Amino acid sequence: MRYIGSKNSLLGFIENVVAEQCPGSRSFVDLFSGTAVVGRRFKEWGFEVTSNDLLRFSYAIARAVIQNNSAPRFEGLPIGKCENPLAATIKRLNALPPELGFVTRHYAPGNGAERTYLTPENAGRIDAIRIAIEGWRASGLVTDDEFFVLLAALLDATPSVSNIAGTYGAYLKFWEPRSAKRLTLVPPPLLVSPGNHRALNVDANAVVGGLECDILYLDPPYNERQYATNYHLLETIARWDAPELRGVTGLPARPEARSRYCSRSEAAAALADVVCRAPAKHILLSYNSEGLVPHDAILAILEQRGRPLVFERDYRRFRSDADRPNRAYKANTVAERLYLVHT
Repeated sequence: MRYIGSKNSLLGFIENVVAEQCPGSRSFVDLFSGTAVVGRRFKEWGFEVTSNDLLRFSYAIARAVIQNNSAPRFEGLPIGKCENPLAATIKRLNALPPELGFVTRHYAPGNGAERTYLTPENAGRIDAIRIAIEGWRASGLVTDDEFFVLLAALLDATPSVSNIAGTYGAYLKFWEPRSAKRLTLVPPPLLVSPGNHRALNVDANAVVGGLECDILYLDPPYNERQYATNYHLLETIARWDAPELRGVTGLPARPEARSRYCSRSEAAAALADVVCRAPAKHILLSYNSEGLVPHDAILAILEQRGRPLVFERDYRRFRSDADRPNRAYKANTVAERLYLVHT
């Protein structure tokens, strides 16, 4: 999944800093988990991981790949005996015919809204799959862990057929070739690992004081683009709450999902609050060189807990409209900084 600020290409950089600077650490809290790529890597590495994010779709992914610690069996579904119950259940969902539901009515053309986020066929498949797994959960046919594994598969598949430039802030007025592909779920990358792994869905500043750990990893939003807006369709699929929509692009009003870290006037104070109250042995902060909180301000915040170390790596800029031709761009690389404080 393409995601603003994704650390997928920086995992080795983060691992190396932790290996060199935090030996003997065993517990890892990922306070702004996004698509959980960092938490999953540290789970693979043998850490006991707690993953948190304010957005429901991020939580759903973390429930599947972080908290879930076993292969789902789907004993409540009539799939018969098979070697791979997850693959069999995914196959069953992929075979469902499209249904006319909330996504089709509001995010595909032909039913009044005329928004072109998705083709009617793929929107109908999303509705059919989401209706099915919600019904299975309500009827007790699947466990909560099984439900979130299936929901994570749906969330991961949706962007690959969405008619967008990279985020859901707007839809394209012409159909990109990828949008014509058939929505197809694949099993998410599950991992069995020792330890008590957890996924949380709460405000970072509200929960940080109770998260004692060896390493607290902070990867907050760094610019003014609200994630709840940029990924609103995934958030709606995760919540399945039929929100009231506004404007041409169909944005739901979700003020509770807005982040202080996306506000130029609030970001520094929010970061300082987390840093000062964190009961962690090591605080590791990822932040972009173009972020709202300046480098010197970050150093001043971290110095309240110890002497900060700074590590820097250049990487490719996130470009949500990278597929558009004939556009002028700023320099294509930015610096990702890792700030580390031993408290």
